[in-house]
Amino acid sequence: MMTTRTTFLAGSAAAALAGTVLRPAAVQAATPIRVAYIPIVDELPLYVGVDQGFFQKRNLDVSLTAVANQGVLISALQSGSAEMGSSVLVSMLPAQEAGIALAAVATCVQFPVPKNVGMLARADSGIKSAKDLAGKKVAVAGLKSYFHIMALRYLGEKNVSAAGITFVEVPFPQMPDLLKAGQIDVAIIVDPF
Repeated sequence: MMTTRTTFLAGSAAAALAGTVLRPAAVQAATPIRVAYIPIVDELPLYVGVDQGFFQKRNLDVSLTAVANQGVLISALQSGSAEMGSSVLVSMLPAQEAGIALAAVATCVQFPVPKNVGMLARADSGIKSAKDLAGKKVAVAGLKSYFHIMALRYLGEKNVSAAGITFVEVPFPQMPDLLKAGQIDVAIIVDPF
């Protein structure tokens, strides 16, 4: 089954704005759009779009702001610090339930099983399988995030209870250092980290 992991979304004001700026218009100043994103390989199209002038050619002045996780991204949209961002359905649903108005603008990344995600442990940790995670501290970019939910799914598929595992929220860039220092036992991490 094909699942959509990343969806480009906008706060309600930006969604209304997108309907007007994407239509051809007479010469006008470029429309500024602040985009919040998590600095992972899925966001490469944003960099390419800026680098290749894709947005500029469409009279959009796009600025990119890296954020630590989906919770921060949703907060940036809600607070008005960003007009758009890329998110996952898992993060969008609780935001919608909390009354945060979001609009899905486009699906960006689709694949059946992530190929660029790994569950990493130090070579000397003794962790070789899901059952070895009992009593361990596992880092995810955000609690109740896509990667957290996928880790819980993996544990369920292996008949391992998540009750004895401590999940902690750690931004992707910090995971390798915390793993090396022994502050966490496992990092659920994604390219390029």
